[in-house]
Amino acid sequence: MFKLLLVGVGFKRISFAAAIATSVIAAGCQATSPEEVIVPSPSAEVVTASPASSDIPHLPQFVPLDEPLEAPLGVPEELETVWEVWSLLTEEHVDRSDFDPDVFTEAAIRGMITALDDPHTNYIPPTAFEIENEDLLGRFEGIGANVSMRADGGLLVVAPLVGSPAEQAGIRPGDLVIEVDGEAILGLSLLEAVTKIRGPKGSTVNLLVLHIGDQNPVIIKVKRGVIPLESVIVRSEPGDRIAHIRITNFFTDTAYKLSDSIHEAVESGAEGIVLDVRNNPGGLLSSVVDIVSLFIDDGLVLYEVDGEGRGISIDLRTQEGCQAAVSETVDAFGGVDILVNCAGSARGGDILDLGTDLIDDALGLKSYGYLRMSQLVIPHMRQNSWGRIVHIAGGAGTSPERGNIPVSLANVAILNMTRSLSDAVSGDGILVNAICPGFTNTQRARDLQQARAEKESRDVEEILQEIGSRLPAGRLAEPEEVARVVAFVASEACSYLFAGCIYMDGGGRRSTP
Repeated sequence: MFKLLLVGVGFKRISFAAAIATSVIAAGCQATSPEEVIVPSPSAEVVTASPASSDIPHLPQFVPLDEPLEAPLGVPEELETVWEVWSLLTEEHVDRSDFDPDVFTEAAIRGMITALDDPHTNYIPPTAFEIENEDLLGRFEGIGANVSMRADGGLLVVAPLVGSPAEQAGIRPGDLVIEVDGEAILGLSLLEAVTKIRGPKGSTVNLLVLHIGDQNPVIIKVKRGVIPLESVIVRSEPGDRIAHIRITNFFTDTAYKLSDSIHEAVESGAEGIVLDVRNNPGGLLSSVVDIVSLFIDDGLVLYEVDGEGRGISIDLRTQEGCQAAVSETVDAFGGVDILVNCAGSARGGDILDLGTDLIDDALGLKSYGYLRMSQLVIPHMRQNSWGRIVHIAGGAGTSPERGNIPVSLANVAILNMTRSLSDAVSGDGILVNAICPGFTNTQRARDLQQARAEKESRDVEEILQEIGSRLPAGRLAEPEEVARVVAFVASEACSYLFAGCIYMDGGGRRSTP
């Protein structure tokens, strides 16, 4: 069988400069000499080769195409060559039936990241990303055990978490996990092994485990559950003059838990606090901002500068912070056309136990912050006689309950502010409207229901599913659904909506307005 190796030329058509090497099998051709390598001239319209023997009747003809393959609409010019390579490989390669598009995609992404030569920029595969995101919620579904991968490829149980399903099932520190549901661990990465062990609560996983000192492994059946990850640990005793509080990670609920721990320490007599962040691997930047905000009343909490030197203030609770954000935006882009105010900080709490600090927090960030930002951008919008201001308020203002007063107060103020601002700028080509999402499938919704979950000894996810099931929609909204409405209200297509309020609560609202 004659094998022809083509270098730097395509099979039928080619216009990209990159070289592609592949093999084409000419069935039925008998070669009388060793394999020959033909390197066709890129400039030739038709490339042929003289056979090594008269027994070979002919060789394939290759006609390069002068015009490039037409890239799909929306492909940037810089990526047309990449798409062309993809197209030729997936359509023309002799082994294309075995190709895995996901492998191609990840390889391309890793290549781009490698080309940056930036140690701080990395690619996280989807599976790993899901696991990391799950951990950042402060809880995950699995068996609850710290594990590591040994040098010989064995999965070592460092220690099961106290009270976890793993501990209850008999998993011990030092155990070696050999198989997961009959599949060997050897040869898997730590991430792959953890992914197989994790799973939805209530499901079971069969682990083949070798205990220290035992000769024969045993199968341990573990029922998965919701595993809380404690990011705030109080190391001191009640009544100590100095409270020692360790922050192990920056999760979504870390600031809330830290605030509660600080209040408890102060009430028990603490005069000072030591925040221990040693060996903290990091986490959410927003969590760090919320934690610092517990100790700083005025001024910027965080100032972020991008690669081009543009910086945006994250603190919206002060006039200085809002002014800095607008000034940086104007300096970078020459003005402001669209403002979307979307912030939330208020926690729920029973009105009989509600502290004024929660109300102040809600009004300070949402109501006052929204007003400051609107006041600052309107002069720039007036210069162009065009602008869009969109307030994300939430639907709690029209349906107050004993447990949602902080956020409902802030939302009522925002709805009234929307009407007043719209009346003030309606003649300037500026539209001011509000969108009031109901419960949306976000961590924010989980935080608001945490107090109820703890009081009722229930899982937050169970409560959210219950809330969604009572809506006419039968579920909670997804963030992308809200984003699409925001995009419309902020566009030129929206031209006759003044001081409008769009409720996106799955049909749950029954009050007017």
